[in-house]
Amino acid sequence: MSRTVMNYLNYWINETVWLFICCVSPLIHLQTKKFCKVNEIPVRFITKHVRLQGHVEKVSPEGVLSVQHTPILTTRWSNQSQDVPLPITLTAIDLLPPGINWLQSQLNRQHIWFRLMSTRDAVEVSAVVTWKQKWYKQAINVNYHLVSNGIATYKCEGQLIGDQTYDGLAASLCRAEITAEKKGRGVWKRVTLRERIMTYPQEVREKVISKKEEFKKSWIDWINIKFRKKTSN
Repeated sequence: MSRTVMNYLNYWINETVWLFICCVSPLIHLQTKKFCKVNEIPVRFITKHVRLQGHVEKVSPEGVLSVQHTPILTTRWSNQSQDVPLPITLTAIDLLPPGINWLQSQLNRQHIWFRLMSTRDAVEVSAVVTWKQKWYKQAINVNYHLVSNGIATYKCEGQLIGDQTYDGLAASLCRAEITAEKKGRGVWKRVTLRERIMTYPQEVREKVISKKEEFKKSWIDWINIKFRKKTSN
């Protein structure tokens, strides 16, 4: 092979290698970088709603998750020595006390995935959290689960309206809240007649209960009379 052809091949090999390094190395860096602060997360990760993973260290009394971000790729150059968790809140929901209790009992020390939705004052990350229980095959959408069980309510995020991912989330949360209200779950639980009666003063309560028992007895007697008439005929 002539020297000219060899030089030509070497040139294109070198150019290809440099092009690969320039294009791929930033991606590799981001996949191996551990995010310890909100302002370290690239803006395009937020706008594209990139899905990250991590380990929940604790859940605050306000329902904020402290999550140690886990990079997809881990190398010896990864900044694993830093041990600062990301504060993560759940997008588009208002937590109720039972919802906070559920988070503290279920997600503490658990591995989760979180889809970035927005940031709040560069202090907190708003995200959609999914969690897979060991004994349950399908991952649980935590935002949806809380609303559908009536332990959180839907909250409109004005700055995200028009975003396709958010609009889909908002629609599903609205449907979940309607279902929870119809079925009387959590905060939507309806007070039964017996529970209402138990709130009455004792004298009134005794009268109501006695009237109920009298009505029940008369109803049973009427059914017995009807049954005897049918059997006699």
